[in-house]
Amino acid sequence: MRSKKQVRRPKPEPTQKYSEIVTGTEFERTPWEDLDFSLDIKGYSPEVERPIFLAVGLAIATNIAGDVLAVGDTRNNITYTIASLLDLHEHITTNRLDIDIEETTGYFLYSESDFDCLLRLLPFDQAEDLAINRKIAIPELQIWYTPNSKLTLKSKGATIRIYALQNILPAYNLEEAVTKYGFSDKHGNSFRVSTNNLHNDSSSYNLLEEAKTHQELAIFAKDRLKQVIDLQKDELKNPSTWVDRDIRMSQLAIDRSSIPEEVYSEYYRGIHAPWVETFQKGYFPTAYDYDINKAYAWAVGNLINVDSHSGSWIYSEEYEPDAAYGIVMCYIRLNPSSVSPIFLRLDSWVASVSGTFIERLTKSEIDFIYKHRLGIVRILYGYWFKPETIEYPFYHKMRKRLAQYELAAKDNQVLRVVLRLMYTRIVGKFLARYEDLETGRWKPGPFFNPIYYVEAATTVKLKVAEAALLNPKSVISIATDGVLTSSPLHFKQSRNQKKANPRLITSTAPGEFKLSTTGPAVVISANIAEVHGKDSFFPLIETILDKPEDTIYKFEVGERIKLCTALRGKNLARTGNLNLEAVHVNIRADNKRFWPKLPFVGKDLLVDRFGSAILSVEEALLQSNYRYNQQEDWLGKANRELRKKLSVERAV
Repeated sequence: MRSKKQVRRPKPEPTQKYSEIVTGTEFERTPWEDLDFSLDIKGYSPEVERPIFLAVGLAIATNIAGDVLAVGDTRNNITYTIASLLDLHEHITTNRLDIDIEETTGYFLYSESDFDCLLRLLPFDQAEDLAINRKIAIPELQIWYTPNSKLTLKSKGATIRIYALQNILPAYNLEEAVTKYGFSDKHGNSFRVSTNNLHNDSSSYNLLEEAKTHQELAIFAKDRLKQVIDLQKDELKNPSTWVDRDIRMSQLAIDRSSIPEEVYSEYYRGIHAPWVETFQKGYFPTAYDYDINKAYAWAVGNLINVDSHSGSWIYSEEYEPDAAYGIVMCYIRLNPSSVSPIFLRLDSWVASVSGTFIERLTKSEIDFIYKHRLGIVRILYGYWFKPETIEYPFYHKMRKRLAQYELAAKDNQVLRVVLRLMYTRIVGKFLARYEDLETGRWKPGPFFNPIYYVEAATTVKLKVAEAALLNPKSVISIATDGVLTSSPLHFKQSRNQKKANPRLITSTAPGEFKLSTTGPAVVISANIAEVHGKDSFFPLIETILDKPEDTIYKFEVGERIKLCTALRGKNLARTGNLNLEAVHVNIRADNKRFWPKLPFVGKDLLVDRFGSAILSVEEALLQSNYRYNQQEDWLGKANRELRKKLSVERAV
């Protein structure tokens, strides 16, 4: 009988030794051993002395006019008035520190463009020191700077601050803003204020005047949003703040400290990159682009409580059919299949393969393999959660937000944008981390929970995989929560059903597929395609027609200039400006699948289509070597791994 025991601290005895076949490596991230888990997931202890930071989004002289102030202590949800922050800002920049800072030991800068105004008022050497060393000292006060890209929404070559009024009001449409929200001409004119004037004359007086005007705009927007969203006090919260509060309130019922650290560790090591894979390329007269409705909000809403009050985590070397969740180290043998959601990880190179290898799988992935007859799995060891009671801690919050979204879709596009920003980023909160300013080590954020991240991401992945497996010949590409097909996507009652009437997917319910757009498409890869009716960085048809005999095409992709880049060029004014960078696309490059035929020149993509097949484990080893140019005889290694695999199979 193989061992089975409940997981308790201290850590269980090491598992039995096993012969490695081809063992997948971890996806590129902070290694678990380097993640300071000393704070655990219990949160921040009030007994421990720590500095209190003013977490300020000071968007007065940023590169996008009309940004609003969103202020507060990220640890304690303390809010401050705009006037008090401007007073503090003025005292910092003039070195007059006669204000009361007994509880304030730092000014915490957590974005680049929001503190553009402060940097412009600092001497260049201090600004450069802040950007490079992330810390400067002004008498009796220290300033820290930590860049955080999560505060920025990048789309279609543009960068929008999450705090920006463009997310609250109809962007740049002043007449519509005046009509819908009753703004006066004064407000409308201020909304289009030129940031160049701010950059040229950034005195404290002008900053204060601009802040007051922006505050008036924020109050108007806040009053409209307050009618449908439960805002507290008088602060205008950004989407991330709402997500934080939803998760915090949902997790009050979860005793995360009762979950063994071994379980967190195994789930953390089982994280993989989102599923992005190309199955066909070329020209498709009619393509169908499908997405899962509110994919991650739906998946998070269906997560169950996994603490000791709802069930128990056990260590077992056998399959546990009555477990709700599990993270399992497996010996896997996959049959060749047109579509497979089971990945082999080789450093940051991830691909679906056929053959034999060892990898971590969730219980739902194991069940999926057997449901669709993709191969066989042998359990080496795993951690399984057996629930005694089923609780859905996130369900009510997610249902509420999704209901608000449906209502907003009819008559409130502003709220719809905010809610979409909320539920598209919620799953990432479970992997949030921050850098400790004193030790320099990474620590888990307040909602850190790799169990929920992996289970939610796997739910979405398997939903896409099931649709793809039931429509294998029409799949063109898969990108995270969507699939591009050459014929309408449909489900059958079973895989063996051949001539029964399939059900065309038309549902708009959360967790179901919706048709986003349909029309002609030219596809090079999952991320490089031009589909009729869908925005794209890459105008493939126009570019290929211009140079039909090329195999490598150049595109310009816009990216905002970051603070550090501007400082290196000794030109702070460039911060936030759009910088177009060249991206070169090789139409023949794809090393994650086997392509028996590839386009020879660009014009081939406009008249033909090209299919592919899944790689074997040995081919994947060679392909990953091609990508990373390892200085090793990978062919010899592949042969050695194959011999090792065969010897283990004979032993089994």
